[in-house]
Amino acid sequence: MWEWSNSKKSFISADKTSLLSAYASYLPKTPATRQEASGEIPSPQQMEILIQRQITACGLKDVSLKLLDFQPLSWEKKHRYSEEQVRGRKIFLKILGYSHAELCLAAGLAESDIDLLKQSISPENYNVHIKTPFEFGGQPSLDNMCLVRTHPVHDNIHALLEFQLEKNFLKHHKKLFIPQIEGIIKYA
Repeated sequence: MWEWSNSKKSFISADKTSLLSAYASYLPKTPATRQEASGEIPSPQQMEILIQRQITACGLKDVSLKLLDFQPLSWEKKHRYSEEQVRGRKIFLKILGYSHAELCLAAGLAESDIDLLKQSISPENYNVHIKTPFEFGGQPSLDNMCLVRTHPVHDNIHALLEFQLEKNFLKHHKKLFIPQIEGIIKYA
């Protein structure tokens, strides 16, 4: 009597009308597998040259490199550092908004952006960057934070780190070249 209520149709079962069939050519044919780095693992001197070339190609200015040892942290320390970083980030943004408004204006931030900083909110296209990662000796302090433009500065800094990871430099040498930013605001 109620047969019509027992039939459950799924969007996935609809072959011709499903979204998956419409974009079948874009879906991967094989499951994703972990890719190993190709070629040799560069020496620290070779890696520094490669990173300097990328810094020049990206157009990053006033960025130096520092070779730092990897120091694994315990879960307790990571958790504590994470909590301290969240609190410190809010304080850092307020300090920028209230005490360094002239510097923010010189960096190209508008008055409305400075008002956001005073509320502990990052303006659009800006991030609080940790200068030295915690696993490489950095501390969750205000001195280890700076306000950077997300595009292209922050993206390029993380691209430099990812480049080294893709080359298995950290795995082999237990070190990374960390881009060092001077000051509290990096906008170019």
